[in-house]
Amino acid sequence: MNLDELKNTWQTLNLRVDHLEEENRRLAARLAAERASGTQQRLARHYRRLSLVGLSLPLISIFLYLYGMPLWCDILYAVFGLCMCGMHLAFAGFIERGDYMSLPVVDAISHAIRIRLWQQRMFICGESAALILVIILFIQFAGLGSEALISGIIGGIAGGIIGYVKQRELFRMSRRLLTQLRQIKED
Repeated sequence: MNLDELKNTWQTLNLRVDHLEEENRRLAARLAAERASGTQQRLARHYRRLSLVGLSLPLISIFLYLYGMPLWCDILYAVFGLCMCGMHLAFAGFIERGDYMSLPVVDAISHAIRIRLWQQRMFICGESAALILVIILFIQFAGLGSEALISGIIGGIAGGIIGYVKQRELFRMSRRLLTQLRQIKED
């Protein structure tokens, strides 16, 4: 093999290596985008499931009415549940609207930041409304007797703990989504 053939072979191999490196970067970015897309879908599914909790509140309000709660209080509880259901369904739709596989990385990151922002806003509004509702329910439970009040306190504490744990999980998931998208940008 003479020097010219060796030089041509070397250049061909360099081109192949460059092509393989570019292909590896492209595949790594696609894999990261698929991972972020999977996280996005899981987050949307969780919010869809939370909407079922909102749908259960009108049913629970019927039992509260049968237990002796005033009608206005039951209606307020049911309306809160329906609003919660609608909000979570709309938010799940918003989460799914960002197609991370086809969006430019900057747009995908922007969408994930908006998800985090709306998630925080919904948490503040939802917790504030729930706190007001719980105070009203406790006042009503106190009028029904000590057994009802104790049941209400136990239910409130259990619901608060479950809600807190679930919300932390959802915040972690949206933070992971944002981290995954930022890693695509850095690569």
